[in-house]
Amino acid sequence: MGGCCTSKSTTAIKGIKEKDDKDRIEIIKETKSETFGGLKVRYAYMSQRGYYPDDLRKPNQDAFSIEKNFCGESSDAFFGVYDGHGQDGTECAQFARELLPSTISRLILQAKSIGSTFGKKDTDSSAQTNINGISDIQLRNACTSGHNICNAAMHRDSGFDSSLSGTTAVSCYIQGKSNRITICNVGDSRVVLGKQTSTDNSSGAKGSVAQMYKAIPLSSDQTPYRLDERKRIREAGGRVLTFDQIEGIEPINEDDDELGTLCNLGEELDEGGDPPRVWSTAGDYPGTAFTRSLGDKIAENFGVFSKPEILTQNLESRDKILVLASDGVYEFLTNQSVIDICAKFKDPLEACRAIVAESYELWLKYELRTDDITIICIFIDDVDEVAELKADGTDCLDSQAVDGPVRPVRTGVSKEKAKLLLDLKDDMKKVNSTEDNSKSGLDIMQFYKDKTSEEMSIIKNAVSASTNFQGITSDVLAMIYMAMEPVEVKKDDWVISQGTIGDRFYVVDHGEFNVLVVPKDAKDDLGHGGDLVHVYSGSNKTNVHPSFGEIALFHSTLRAASVIARTDGKLWALHGDVFRIIMAEKKKRQKLATLLSKEQELKQFDSEKLEKMVGAVQCHIYEKGDLIVNKGDVGHFIYVICHGTTETSVTKTNKAKYLKEDEMFGKEILLSKTSKYNKKVEATATSICWQLDTSLLK
Repeated sequence: MGGCCTSKSTTAIKGIKEKDDKDRIEIIKETKSETFGGLKVRYAYMSQRGYYPDDLRKPNQDAFSIEKNFCGESSDAFFGVYDGHGQDGTECAQFARELLPSTISRLILQAKSIGSTFGKKDTDSSAQTNINGISDIQLRNACTSGHNICNAAMHRDSGFDSSLSGTTAVSCYIQGKSNRITICNVGDSRVVLGKQTSTDNSSGAKGSVAQMYKAIPLSSDQTPYRLDERKRIREAGGRVLTFDQIEGIEPINEDDDELGTLCNLGEELDEGGDPPRVWSTAGDYPGTAFTRSLGDKIAENFGVFSKPEILTQNLESRDKILVLASDGVYEFLTNQSVIDICAKFKDPLEACRAIVAESYELWLKYELRTDDITIICIFIDDVDEVAELKADGTDCLDSQAVDGPVRPVRTGVSKEKAKLLLDLKDDMKKVNSTEDNSKSGLDIMQFYKDKTSEEMSIIKNAVSASTNFQGITSDVLAMIYMAMEPVEVKKDDWVISQGTIGDRFYVVDHGEFNVLVVPKDAKDDLGHGGDLVHVYSGSNKTNVHPSFGEIALFHSTLRAASVIARTDGKLWALHGDVFRIIMAEKKKRQKLATLLSKEQELKQFDSEKLEKMVGAVQCHIYEKGDLIVNKGDVGHFIYVICHGTTETSVTKTNKAKYLKEDEMFGKEILLSKTSKYNKKVEATATSICWQLDTSLLK
């Protein structure tokens, strides 16, 4: 749609139980504050159903569990995230949620009561009972046995079929008396720790608070990307191939494992959404994209099992954030991005909302669907230093980290999404053939609006959370902030209409906005807008400002969904053409800095002054015949021709010299005591020049 909202009627929508629809999409919980022994924490969770265009009523297959007073201890707690898959994946995840914590708790209590390592005598120091009343070996055995028992029970359950369905399981067992955590992981969900690296804003680029935390992985994805897991699968009789390899589109070269090169190949393939999977040697099944899970009985014949990888470590005062999340979060976000987003918020619930919104937006950017997304954020407010001792009085172990993933699973569009984008480009060509979409005369100054410091702060915080603006310099970001336009909306206003040309990116200042989709080959006869698949919620009070429509920043295309105001609200809009002009100007400024560094007359000035002059450069347009500088005039500016194929005539001793793009004139004022121009320069055709203020060199 355009820059303003329409008031298209949504009377039919009012008849829908919107709250019920939203509740089916999202499961959220207010922030809870708890004290677990020596730990004071606040935590919140959020789970959002994925968007599947072929099955809009597909249930959320994720589940989670939060158990306080774990093992009968008020100082202990258990947090878990489960990501189901397959036809009965929902039942598998819910089964694990109900059985796994209670089974592990029962086994830990048994170990404490018998005071042995499950019938074995251990004499090494690691078997000594710690402050929690259980040795590390006992704890690991209890966790391993708990997962295996849960897996076996899942196979016996007659209410659902786990032969080709299952669930991942990642958990954090907090032992508050000793400030210890035990992480168990089966599958490809993750636990990430945010460790504070600085106590002031002097660290990190420009003192960013988010950059004061380092992301430390506490789990490692168990997928065929891992060489050790891949070898184990093959030794068990399974094959590791992509869909394209199964179908004969890509060649099979399993000898790559000997050189450890298949992992790199796999990463490239996954950029198209085609990861390596586990297959039978006899057919194209089961096709699991992970090497460990609960359930998946058929895959167990080929090496997929339920044994967890376990990490136990102590928490220290610098450990501030714990995040448990399903792989829907990490498909396109890095561990560090997740921690950086968390660090922006004081409330873990708002951190959950922001991460889910960013993950959802990236899924729609790169895919035709979104995954189910579940996250638990734990903010650690205080660690009792006294409790950081073992029962024997020795210091705790140093913080550990696993060789876990730090990158997102992939950063490219899937093959299906790429095909859709090509189709949309074809549609756009048809539109462009009948419309004049030329923006060559666009004046971006008309988009610059004065804003209060509060408004600038809202825009800055919202934009900084978006991956689309990472790596952009502060001066260019400042131009982007100034170019964003306020858009006031009323309830039921249509912000975006599916199938129309998108030309703006939006940031939610405040209010709620429904995202609706009409499935492919279907019609929206009643004007509802389609099926509700997501809700954007923004608030100045909680400092949550999601964004949407970012694809319009990079090229004009048809909108894939409609966005309708659920309440009155306000948006900030950035026109895609303005964004592209600003980014092009960024490149030209970089080019200008390179040109200046090569000029002999400017080598006497230090780089800081030159950078300051480039940062303040002004762009001016001159028509044919315009006088740019006059011989004998006192000069304050030097000029660089930056655009066009036109030439500039320079008159000296009755001879004309023509200057072209990237050439400089007026620099003689830097060498002259009188700072006067010694040439007359006028435009022989329309010219665009950079005007550089030499007073900034003093």
